Amino acid sequence: MPPALDPAATTSEPSEAIRPLLTRLSVALNRRRAYATAHPMVTQAETELFALLSEWLATRGALLLGVAHQELMVNGAPLDSGVPVARELAERLHRRGVGALHFQAGLTIAGLREAMGWLAFEPLAHRAGAPATAGAEADTGQPPAVPGLVIGRVAYDRLTMADDDATLDDEVNALWRTLATAVFDEDEPASESGERSVDDVAQAIERRAHQEPFARRVSVVVLSLANQVTSAPLEVREELAARLRAVLEQIGEASVGAVVHASGNGRAQRQFLVSMINALPPAAVVEWLEVSARATHQELSHHVLRLLAKLSAHADQRRGDNSAAGAVRDAATQLVHSWTLDEPDPPNYGAVLEQLALHDASRRRAVVAAHAAGVQTSALPPESARLVQMACEIDCVGEAAVAAAQRLVSTGESATLFAWLSQSPHPAAAQQLRSAARAPAAITTALLREPFDAAAARALLQSLDAHAAPVLLDVLERSPSRSARRVVYDRLREFGPEILSELRTRLEGNPPWYFTRNVLALLRDGATGGTATEAGAHASLLGFLGHAQEQVRVEALRLLLESEHGRDAALRRGLDDVNDRVLTAAIDGAAALVLENARDGKPVLSKDVAVRLMRAAERTALDDDTRAKAIRSLAGSPSPTVRDWLLSCVTRQTRLLRRVVLADASPVVLSALQVLASGYAREARVAPVLAMARQANDARRGAVSSAQERA
Repeated sequence: MPPALDPAATTSEPSEAIRPLLTRLSVALNRRRAYATAHPMVTQAETELFALLSEWLATRGALLLGVAHQELMVNGAPLDSGVPVARELAERLHRRGVGALHFQAGLTIAGLREAMGWLAFEPLAHRAGAPATAGAEADTGQPPAVPGLVIGRVAYDRLTMADDDATLDDEVNALWRTLATAVFDEDEPASESGERSVDDVAQAIERRAHQEPFARRVSVVVLSLANQVTSAPLEVREELAARLRAVLEQIGEASVGAVVHASGNGRAQRQFLVSMINALPPAAVVEWLEVSARATHQELSHHVLRLLAKLSAHADQRRGDNSAAGAVRDAATQLVHSWTLDEPDPPNYGAVLEQLALHDASRRRAVVAAHAAGVQTSALPPESARLVQMACEIDCVGEAAVAAAQRLVSTGESATLFAWLSQSPHPAAAQQLRSAARAPAAITTALLREPFDAAAARALLQSLDAHAAPVLLDVLERSPSRSARRVVYDRLREFGPEILSELRTRLEGNPPWYFTRNVLALLRDGATGGTATEAGAHASLLGFLGHAQEQVRVEALRLLLESEHGRDAALRRGLDDVNDRVLTAAIDGAAALVLENARDGKPVLSKDVAVRLMRAAERTALDDDTRAKAIRSLAGSPSPTVRDWLLSCVTRQTRLLRRVVLADASPVVLSALQVLASGYAREARVAPVLAMARQANDARRGAVSSAQERA
């Protein structure tokens, strides 16, 4: 009886464990390319690599390195981003046409060196005219036969989206040849077309599966092919999956068992079984479980198999629904991970099967609604999903269902949950679960999850009203994600004046500056209209104009400009600010006020504000457009002082005759001429200056004319 699969071996290898070995493999390949085969540095690198491999194989039995989409996989699991050498190694193997390296017991240093010579060879297509490497004089095409190491070759570059039937056939055939090449010797004749049929491949496996090296080679290639199938376009996947199924149907259980055993023990064997589950059509998954279980002397409950058979039948009828096929594969994968199950109670399972046969219409509508919302139901927490669906169907909400609904929300599945609730045949149960889903703890957990899921967050936020403002403000303060804060902010802004009191309360104490800025922006930007500074509220807001952070000062200034009560004081403080960003915001606010009240003909800005605007316009550190805007704002505070200052901006005296002439055209001069023409044109000191401007043959004449037309 073969060794039992170790449940503890189902987890992927940590990056810390594999990092040294991958680094040594990369170093050995680099040195083999750079130096002659017998060079001491090459010998040392390969000796150190062999030592690490021997230690790994002694403790784990086997090591399978696979390449999938330029990523390196260890025993079927992708490595995390913490192993930088993995990508470089994956790209090198990809260029060499290698799909997998399967290290097993029996590997020798001589065999490793022979394999390294082949692996280090750089194909001509990737050399860009460079000479052949010192360690590999010629490309032998096929990898060497090395005891304890199987090198699988896969045509990755053929995996493209097919636009026509011919291209699709080429892609299918290119991947199929990968398996056919592994099961036939070079001297075995093929058909007239050169292609190997399903019958040919099945007969070759059946004929030689008892040979351990052959079975090991087939297992590596089948594993690589299965991984390719799962990521291939749908048409390619369906065609190859059908061929794999046809091969399995034609070979005996003894041959299947030999290939499964050759894939390794523990984790490696489990990964092989799961990869086949993911590659085969749903209808063939149950057949694969039965055959592989008998071949490896495992036990499966016939009631569970009957249940899976019904699931696969539903999946076959609903081919466009990925969740159905995903449910079959998930269940089969769980069986492989646990493998031996106790015999269930037949009456209970019989009842479940009858319910499956009825196939509740309300559940189908819920799943369809979830998919319409863009949610993959196969990724849901299975127990939580089951409890919520049962509660909706039987109109009975208990503590377990409430906890399940909150768990779905906190794990980012709010869109699916609310889709189910909207389709529930029992509104009372749906309302109870909807209220449970809005619990503060569930909302907080969902919105603070990393990585942030914007779609799930929006689905949750749209179900909330202004009563959830305290929880959302907590999230706005605590979330490290800028995207999360943006989504929460937008929802808070939609609540309107209802949250005014809560917003004012949040400004008390000493909150973080970024949160203070957001609350001030909420008070101004749509949440409260202009009421945030009424009834003396401006007095407390003025204190934020002295905040250490310029962003807070800018938001406080913009908010205070919304109300007449604090407007003048806010402008004076803003125009006195040493920070150009705050100063610019104050100038923008003053300009907007003047433009808004241009038709009233009354002074809009106080003399103190006008003095500060003139001082700001004289700051050459500001750009010309901002200085010009400050000058145009002076139209809101007409006075002799402003007039004289404007005249000084647009005129100058010649050196010799001390004649008064116009200053050269610039944004500052043009803006000053516009203000003089619109507000002081009839005054004796201004009229001669405007007359000179009208005689100019440049923008100064246009500035005066347009201003007087508007006046």
